[in-house]
Amino acid sequence: MAHLRIPAAIFGGLFLVAPALAQTTDDKLDALQRQIQQLQQELQGLKAQNLAASPQGAAPRVTLYPAKGPAISTADGQTSIQLTSRLQFDVGDYLDVTPQSASSVPSTLQSGVNARRARLGIVGKFYGDWDYALVYDFGGSADSLTNSGANTSGIENAYVSYTGLRPLAFDIGYQNVPWTLDEATVSTDILFLERASPSIIATNIAAGDFRSAAGARLIDDRYFAALWATGPVSGVPHNQGEQVGALGRFTYQVVETQESSLHLGLDGERLLKAASVNGVRTLALSDRPELRIDPTVVLNTGSLINVRAANVLGVEGAYAIRNFFVQGEYYHFMVERDRLPGLAFDGGYAEASWVLTGERHTYVPSSGAYSGVLPSHPLSLGGQGYGAFEIAARVSLTDLDDRIGSATQGVAGGKQTVWTLGLNWYVDTYVRLSLNYLHGDIDRRSIPAGVGTGLSFDAIAMRSQVAF
Repeated sequence: MAHLRIPAAIFGGLFLVAPALAQTTDDKLDALQRQIQQLQQELQGLKAQNLAASPQGAAPRVTLYPAKGPAISTADGQTSIQLTSRLQFDVGDYLDVTPQSASSVPSTLQSGVNARRARLGIVGKFYGDWDYALVYDFGGSADSLTNSGANTSGIENAYVSYTGLRPLAFDIGYQNVPWTLDEATVSTDILFLERASPSIIATNIAAGDFRSAAGARLIDDRYFAALWATGPVSGVPHNQGEQVGALGRFTYQVVETQESSLHLGLDGERLLKAASVNGVRTLALSDRPELRIDPTVVLNTGSLINVRAANVLGVEGAYAIRNFFVQGEYYHFMVERDRLPGLAFDGGYAEASWVLTGERHTYVPSSGAYSGVLPSHPLSLGGQGYGAFEIAARVSLTDLDDRIGSATQGVAGGKQTVWTLGLNWYVDTYVRLSLNYLHGDIDRRSIPAGVGTGLSFDAIAMRSQVAF
């Protein structure tokens, strides 16, 4: 029977040990459960910290947007900050300048170089419904405010927009007011180095870049409607008196398909109060001959005095079919003067382009204008792509003469015609090279003698552009 006692002893020992083992296992499971609960609490704490650090409740992300550049945004994209930059470096040569008479002033135009735009800033949005921008331009036109209406450098954008009532949006601050089709087209996307003179003269009255403004925009895929109240441009001394203006623009895409589009629009501008010098309200209409390598202004009314108000009415149109594009605008200027007769001027332009590599200009609803060209095959050193190539042509006409037969009431600002041919190479998304050839005739007559002070010119200019 001894051999039976051993298994019985083992069984009895196991019976006595089993409760102890079970107790030990339960203790371990309880410890593991407590550790899991503690880890869950720590995870909840980390989530709370992330929520406190990010208003949108998501970790930030860094993104490189095509054609826009680097940005930091929340995962849902509701809040972001994005770097923006634009460098346009021009070099040009006036090949031939012929004075209208021996006593013409100026008698020549100088060749030169210019950092036309050298902008750096940030743009972005917060809480999804607010957009903002802060952009400083270190380049510029290299001429004075009185001659061109454009700063040599300064705050180009510093505004806030509210878009929470889509399709209605509100803007306030220094901004590029997208009044007229030419001005609404981003400077990196215009067909030529400079916008047409009639467009520059019209926008410089109370719109354009660097302009202080508050306004409302109503936008969808087919129409663009906007009203603005505007003030002086940034950098203007306050002792000149505060300029006040009102603007309106309405456009409609009559046709908008994958193959073609037809754009029509109306523009209205009123200068309610001109800037003043020593209590005298003045206004000057002027522009250089569609280049910015020489600061000389030939087309120029001079300072019109006793200006009570000024009005500009304009019509705009554009047509695109596949890789062919054409646009044009016409403006009528009216200047009201105290104790002097009113004045009337005119101007307009027409331009067209053909993208040789097949890309096209597309409509941008947010600005009521057209985009530049994005190459389908960017330049590649391996020979897989050469970018996009475009040829373009433009003619612009400006007439700043009125009542030139009167020595005391007339204005002889001049009549200008400029023909421009252009070649654009869109190297990739960010780089563009442009070559322009210009022929211009500016006819000016002094009052009352009628002596010619204008000139004719031929010029060639090139721009290197990097922008995002």
